[in-house]
Amino acid sequence: MTVPCGEALGLDPRRLPAEVFHRVITYAQKAGTTQAREEAAWNSFGQPGRDPGLVGDIAVVMAHKDGWDAHLQMARLRNGWSGIVGEDIARRTTVVSLEEGVLTIRAESTVWSTQLSFMAPQFLDVLSSRLPDLGIRRIVVTGPRPDHGRRGMRYVGRKR
Repeated sequence: MTVPCGEALGLDPRRLPAEVFHRVITYAQKAGTTQAREEAAWNSFGQPGRDPGLVGDIAVVMAHKDGWDAHLQMARLRNGWSGIVGEDIARRTTVVSLEEGVLTIRAESTVWSTQLSFMAPQFLDVLSSRLPDLGIRRIVVTGPRPDHGRRGMRYVGRKR
């Protein structure tokens, strides 16, 4: 003997039609709201705020949200360095770092380092007007890296 499905599942036969009817009504209501949203979307097509954004705008928002602003500003400084200080100086210098408002620049020789140290206030004025978001308060110019006396191919270092 087969047991009816409702009894096998433990459903109350008096409430079964109400449960089925409730599911049908819920589905119809959801379908109605979906249709209303689709219709509203078509009616607002071309209105302000509905056009797709540019990829660059989206990248800026993402960079700001993820805390990349300082890195992007530093890259902008390095890429535009020749436009700020001029081609001649840019060939002889390198932007090293920006930490806590102090911009460090490395020059190719001590002579250039000395000369640029005197020009640092002028660079600071230009940088604060072009890239105010960096917050540069001071510029430090260093000379070339020391080579620690290592010369030639046959240099033998100290044992560690």
